[in-house]
Amino acid sequence: MTKMTPAEAMTAMLEALAPSQRPFGYGQLLEAAQSLTSGSATQAALILGVLGTSQFARIATPPPVGVPLSFPADHRVHLENSEEWYWISANLTASDGVTKLGVLTTTQSTRLVPQDIQASAGWSDAESHVAYSATTVAVNDGTRSFLVRRKPNVKWRIGGDDVVFPSVDQPLYRCGDDVMTWGSDQVLPLRVQSGDGDMSIDLTLSTDMPLESAWFLQALAGRSPPPRPGIYYSWPQLKVTGTVTLGETVYEVSGTGWIDHQLMMATPPDPIHPPPPIPPPTVDSLDRGYSGWQWCQFNFENGDAYTGATFQDGPFRTNLKSTFSGYITKVDGAWVPQVVEAEWRLDALINTLFDVLQPTEWTYQLNGAQGAGSGAAATAGTIVATPLHADGSYLGDGLGVLSEVAATVILTRSPEGAPPTTLAGAGYCETVDAEPRAFYVKRALAILAGEAELPTP
Repeated sequence: MTKMTPAEAMTAMLEALAPSQRPFGYGQLLEAAQSLTSGSATQAALILGVLGTSQFARIATPPPVGVPLSFPADHRVHLENSEEWYWISANLTASDGVTKLGVLTTTQSTRLVPQDIQASAGWSDAESHVAYSATTVAVNDGTRSFLVRRKPNVKWRIGGDDVVFPSVDQPLYRCGDDVMTWGSDQVLPLRVQSGDGDMSIDLTLSTDMPLESAWFLQALAGRSPPPRPGIYYSWPQLKVTGTVTLGETVYEVSGTGWIDHQLMMATPPDPIHPPPPIPPPTVDSLDRGYSGWQWCQFNFENGDAYTGATFQDGPFRTNLKSTFSGYITKVDGAWVPQVVEAEWRLDALINTLFDVLQPTEWTYQLNGAQGAGSGAAATAGTIVATPLHADGSYLGDGLGVLSEVAATVILTRSPEGAPPTTLAGAGYCETVDAEPRAFYVKRALAILAGEAELPTP
């Protein structure tokens, strides 16, 4: 069977969209797809970015992955699905005992075409996905702070790029020069290597806990809710050692880390009935509201942890309730998350890449665990997060602006009838999709049309 070219397959994907699924700029996307070459990984990812949620249309959803999870099978990339990512962070101290570093590295796979077009194209599952990795390093030596970003790294096996997706039998993820490997059936120790000519990291994450209980299920018993359900689990309080190289400076580092693994399985369904005719969308019809989220994870010095998320839906808000929020403690050698009522405040916002306004200081009010007798007092308090460096922004696979800010935190508890106590910690504060949709689409279409260069922040 003769394989379709990237241009043929991506054009077929766009032409198969129902009229109601065709976004503003659809004609320009078709032109961009028709000119795709085998080396067009970033352009292919940009097309998906402009499509938005329509990129998931018509992708078949396989049966859900089982819970409880089984390692290493569930730590592989599930290429039969649509989108999956591994997110690793570390809050580190250099060997001088003074310099603090925050390292964030993420690796993601995204399906480019639905399974029926994949079959017609003669592509494998691996050829039907783009791989993407990004790394940022925040440094604060007490007198100055700065952020170093890895150059955008999007790879596509169909074009001959060096991409290896991890499988049950091959615990290795390669996206060009960036590599993640793990050394046991239970994933840990995990080694991550990433970098370009200006920076590189080589870190190993491990634990003293029993490997089978060193992780916990996130969200709703390990499932993210519809409309895009999936699996979601994390490893908190990991030991991290290794090196971070920035230019000619090599830092020997150690500290704590966190691993997230998220798999999104569902897709927006096709309409049962054909929609009525609608006028072609214009840039003015693009949603001016926000549909992203804030997320955080913190490792405390006493061995506890906290994580949660809030979601933006409409005008951008700086006071939000956390729809899922958990205080995590160790009980009998295993992590036990307790659902906590929480309110989040975004205390300061700054302009980041492309002048996207994003938060850089936070206050988290934990109102205690849900349910009678669940230890509400022990999980109540106020967390104040202070950035290691104010700007944590970087570019995603579709060149959207994301933010991951390394932060130190103080948890203050005020038990009734007793003096306040404080608990130090460190972690990361995340913001996704804070850029107005119209701004992103305009920028992406200009790059696809050759009217603007690919950014290299």
